[in-house]
Amino acid sequence: MDGQGPDFMPWIANKTERQLKQKEFATDILYRVGQPWSEHMAYTMGALNKDNDYGRILMSIGRPLCKFFGAIPRMPRKYRKHGFFTSWTILSLLYFSYYAGKGILKLKNLSNNKETSKCKI
Repeated sequence: MDGQGPDFMPWIANKTERQLKQKEFATDILYRVGQPWSEHMAYTMGALNKDNDYGRILMSIGRPLCKFFGAIPRMPRKYRKHGFFTSWTILSLLYFSYYAGKGILKLKNLSNNKETSKCKI
């Protein structure tokens, strides 16, 4: 997010402009995912009185992904390179989590609305 990470937008020729666009892109998705997740974590730790449903869904999506990636053998740090493919894989998974979570939450809300309307009859 500091603009010094790997170049994952090689189609932007100007390096300064590319770093700025990459920083904006990464900050946007990390805020979309990180803010609701952090509210859910604050709730589970007792710091907030109300849970964030979207954050809870993101946690249930992210936990298995983290376990999977944690099981992959690691290279020594000096040999690791986070290049184009790695960057886009991480960003793709973040966007997948974002949109999957939004879809699940929307389905849950639709389901709750149907149950509520049945109770009013």
